[in-house]
Amino acid sequence: MRHSFAPFGPAEAHFLSVGSGIDFTQTDFTQPQWLCVSGYDDDGMIMGLCMFEFANWFDAHFSIVIADRRCITRRIMQAMFTAVFSQATRVTAFVEPWNADALRQAKLMGFVLEGFGRNLIEGNRDACVFGMLQNECRYLKRNRHEPVADTSKPVSDGRRAAA
Repeated sequence: MRHSFAPFGPAEAHFLSVGSGIDFTQTDFTQPQWLCVSGYDDDGMIMGLCMFEFANWFDAHFSIVIADRRCITRRIMQAMFTAVFSQATRVTAFVEPWNADALRQAKLMGFVLEGFGRNLIEGNRDACVFGMLQNECRYLKRNRHEPVADTSKPVSDGRRAAA
């Protein structure tokens, strides 16, 4: 398995477009708002793509399309999230509510469900909105053993802690 942090080319844009249902074929991934990660098998076939689009100075939108889960290792995830959190304070992922596998994976990665957006994807597809803050990222070494605050537990007087 070979990985690259180079901007996506036409083949990667096509793979991403087919896998996400969003047309990325005209996107210029060489622009600074994009952080791209590609995984290839030994024959050069694309096995998976991850990308972050820096929507503004503090938020990066995360997308992933995987053909073979072996291409996204803990080491690659650590490199990706180290890079993105050096520039952003949060990462946002939009997941279609019918995509049970993606919903499960987002939670396993450490994303927290924050809400639901109607027509949030491409203006015509609903999305569950997930967010991750740097201190919640399971792939950063300094956070691996730190507990993540659980705001759903009752506080000492029996009330729920504020979210």
